Amino acid sequence: MWEPQDTVKTVPFHSFNRSSLIIQAKIAASMKRLTNVEYWEGSVWKKQRPRRLILYRDYDFELVRLLRRITPGRNPRVLEVGAGGSLILPYLAKHEGFRATGIDYSFGGCRLVAENFHMQGTGGGIVCDDFLQTSIQSGQFDLVYSLGLIEHFDDLQSVVQIHLNYVRPGGMLLLVSPNLQGVYGKSLRRLAPLLLARHRVFGPAELSEAFHHAGIEAVKTGYLGSFYFSLGTDSDWAYLRNWPGPLRSLVYYAARAANSSISLAFRVSPWHLHSRAFSTGFYAYGRRPENASNQTLP
Repeated sequence: MWEPQDTVKTVPFHSFNRSSLIIQAKIAASMKRLTNVEYWEGSVWKKQRPRRLILYRDYDFELVRLLRRITPGRNPRVLEVGAGGSLILPYLAKHEGFRATGIDYSFGGCRLVAENFHMQGTGGGIVCDDFLQTSIQSGQFDLVYSLGLIEHFDDLQSVVQIHLNYVRPGGMLLLVSPNLQGVYGKSLRRLAPLLLARHRVFGPAELSEAFHHAGIEAVKTGYLGSFYFSLGTDSDWAYLRNWPGPLRSLVYYAARAANSSISLAFRVSPWHLHSRAFSTGFYAYGRRPENASNQTLP
């Protein structure tokens, strides 16, 4: 039976810039969340158990390579925003030597990522707090990134700016979002409209524009993953909800097996067909200017 382990301490951040926090709180107040903590606790984290990252999916493999390539310096300080249940953050701490910190406002998500650190046999910092209004000191991380977070807010520009506030001058920001403009997004419209409604649909061009508007330099964008087709069994998947239970489970596990085979095939092949039509996700990254001020958001 799985039991929670007290293996990762919460990192206190007592020192913070008050003016930056006030500005951040004002921006946060004007933003609309497309999910809430009850959704993550009730529909996501309670179904998951601790595990470690295995790089058989080409998406995960390419993501780790991207993070390794863009992270500045040795033993960098990195922050994952929305780190609940993260597999990537413990992997980076264990295999890349990153000084890893994660923040998430869901207690279940924080407990799960702590267990994932434990399974990797490494340590990191977990801040169980809302990144929109946390007291984490601004401008202290070499790399700040989030994976599948920004699409859950209605104001893309503001959420990019809040991420950027945690990046030190000269540091890097990477934001990754699911690619809902391709085949996967079209399938959600048909099979899981309630799930799609919790996401803001946009692409690399719009994310790049938000980066440039925030004053980020050397912006690059691209797609990640060759193909992945997800199915769920919860109430969000309205099209499948009335199917008999055994049939629904059979289709679900068949889709998982097919995804694993396809992802592994692309992982070991020399061809990486990253595209708007089929890729799992897309990203943008760039550098915060060296002369950026830590007193206010861009």
